Amino acid sequence: MHEELNKLASLVSTLESYSKPDSIKKLKAKKLLGNSEDLDVITLLMSLRTLYGIQSFYWEPETIMQTLRKDKLELPELTEDKLLAGLSVILNPSFFWDSLVFQRTVQAFNNVPYNAEVVQECTPAHMSWAVYAASLLRGLDPAKAEVPLFDSDVCTYTAVCLQRAGFVTPPIVLNYAKEALQNLLPKTSTAFSNEVSKTWQHTSKTNLNHKKYTETPIDIQLALLASNQLFEQEQFKHMTDNLLELEAII
Repeated sequence: MHEELNKLASLVSTLESYSKPDSIKKLKAKKLLGNSEDLDVITLLMSLRTLYGIQSFYWEPETIMQTLRKDKLELPELTEDKLLAGLSVILNPSFFWDSLVFQRTVQAFNNVPYNAEVVQECTPAHMSWAVYAASLLRGLDPAKAEVPLFDSDVCTYTAVCLQRAGFVTPPIVLNYAKEALQNLLPKTSTAFSNEVSKTWQHTSKTNLNHKKYTETPIDIQLALLASNQLFEQEQFKHMTDNLLELEAII
């Protein structure tokens, strides 16, 4: 899956040079936006671009929403949050250095409402998918199309969420938080964490849903990583199916 994602990222980075979409693609984009409750952030933004061009990514939020309503496209609140969060990753990627922005972006990308009155923690699976999506979106930065390094603030937040979810080593995509996670764990767990990481690295990632795990400490960790990977695979398939329907970049 990671190899497929890298190929998709290279396509996303060339979107601005694509020709003007035809009327059929516009109809498909309207269809997707008209039923956008479960639409992934990549397809959501590609549908916006298909209808209004790459310049729509630089419009004010009010202009985007008014233009959509004018075309009889009323987005649900969670979809609006996802759309604006995706545009923020492209134009002002504080996702990579501000833990609150990171948290709210992860939630938006995974259809989780934000509640300022309670302490909310993101699940490892949701963080994994949001980091994937953000990496793709960074290819559209008009100034510098690159994925920034994560700041210590985001690394610490990610590590805390991982620790409280029971992980001793992060999923591959969250590896930027590995050192921060290790700092939260007892020093005596380092050897075990390394063993889990090494075993997972050599574990086949196909048919993970059919693998059987025991109650041993290492199998419990492998089960956590497998569950996370299955969610990533599910979201990736959902996204590619949507993009294939849109035919915007594939």
